[in-house]
Amino acid sequence: MTICLDKKYGCIILNANHLHLYMKHTKGRDIVLNIIKQAINPLTAKEIVKSVKGKIDQATVYRILKKFEEEELIFADELDGEKRYYIAKEKHHHIICQICKKIKCIPCSHKITRVSGFTNINHSMFLTGICNNCNKKI
Repeated sequence: MTICLDKKYGCIILNANHLHLYMKHTKGRDIVLNIIKQAINPLTAKEIVKSVKGKIDQATVYRILKKFEEEELIFADELDGEKRYYIAKEKHHHIICQICKKIKCIPCSHKITRVSGFTNINHSMFLTGICNNCNKKI
């Protein structure tokens, strides 16, 4: 993903599908995007709100996440009962350890783009297991 910021006119973004997007440049969007970019694992909205430390209010964070997800600037998956946000070159899935909550990425081989009678098609897969470290302790 390439992001070119222009403080006067907004930002032009090359998203995961190599589409050019135009969004108004805001301090809040910069902060949220940087938090997600720097994260090692996908983050929940609550974790992002906590990371902004009062720089942006909670409602604004949720609006930004919704906009970024709609524009496919970020992806979101339901993991362990919570929606988690991440940046990736392409859609992929995650497996979460049932004990320590470690998250690992898994490539996605599903490329379903058309289904008769449906639009805006998306999919998600939630996998759980026990990581090798936790398995050794059992």
